[in-house]
Amino acid sequence: MIKLKKLNNKGFIISFYDILAIIILIIVMVFWMMVLRPPVRSESYDVQNQIQYLDDNDNLVAILKTPLEHGTVLELIKQNKDSELVKQNIDLIIQETFGPACWELFIDKESYIKVKCKKVLDNELMNAEVIVPYDESKIMKIKLIVPGYVE
Repeated sequence: MIKLKKLNNKGFIISFYDILAIIILIIVMVFWMMVLRPPVRSESYDVQNQIQYLDDNDNLVAILKTPLEHGTVLELIKQNKDSELVKQNIDLIIQETFGPACWELFIDKESYIKVKCKKVLDNELMNAEVIVPYDESKIMKIKLIVPGYVE
């Protein structure tokens, strides 16, 4: 037996069985914690190749947001100061996207057009239409049709 003394000369005894009981209690607690723990979920994820294509309206919005020297294509259309500048920039973007394609751009009722072309496919290469807020009370309807390639 081990006797421990305190300063006031009162002692208490810690027996070997007390220490053994504490060790057994700790071992039993650890065992039950391992046995009764919640099961680990084996979550598996199936990663698939998914391809999402942008539709024509998304492509038109991207064209309208294309940065130019002094703003974007949409800002150039809103200013509408020089129709030749609008035609040149749209033609440049269309050629970079589709190659030598013909196109027609409608802004409200005004039409910008490139040259006549032959229709290669049953459907147009691009046929998109978006409505863009112009001012607080005005909206613009912008439609871009790319029917085919240049003759």
